[in-house]
Amino acid sequence: MAKLPQAQVLITATLVVIASFLALFTEDASAYKPLKASGSMTASCERAALGPGLRDWRRRSTSVGRRFGLLGPFRDFGRLNRYRNNLLRAKIPAVVQGHEPVLLRIPVRQRRRVALGYSGGRPNGRYAQVEFRPCEHKPRTWWPGGLLLRDRQPITLTVQIGGREAVPIRIGGSRRRG
Repeated sequence: MAKLPQAQVLITATLVVIASFLALFTEDASAYKPLKASGSMTASCERAALGPGLRDWRRRSTSVGRRFGLLGPFRDFGRLNRYRNNLLRAKIPAVVQGHEPVLLRIPVRQRRRVALGYSGGRPNGRYAQVEFRPCEHKPRTWWPGGLLLRDRQPITLTVQIGGREAVPIRIGGSRRRG
């Protein structure tokens, strides 16, 4: 049996230690599920937040007409931190003024980059569309939730209010440099 040089033995042992460390202390790559928005959900009055929400919600939102808006500072994707599976989670409440249902939809070409989540108050769902059904007894209804994102690039969603023609709504991007 040939004797290996001492340097080669040391390099091999180092590589074995590094491989063992990586196997023990890193997550299984198979645990990362690709982002693929699909299906739909209904955000009913029962899932809505308590109270009528802010009267001046339009100033703090990206809105469609005077009837629907996505609220808050996380519309700037530069502020987001990584979440599970290396995705970004944007908490962006939705607001409906009045009582007409609103359909928020992700265009097919963007469904591997973004998913909607307005179930149970956390943006963890992976839906392609959400129908918001506002409360009859409130002037405006709002739902906690938001988006799961693959990257910080702007996205365009479509909004259809009360069965009328769908219109685009663009949010996101990043003001962060680097």
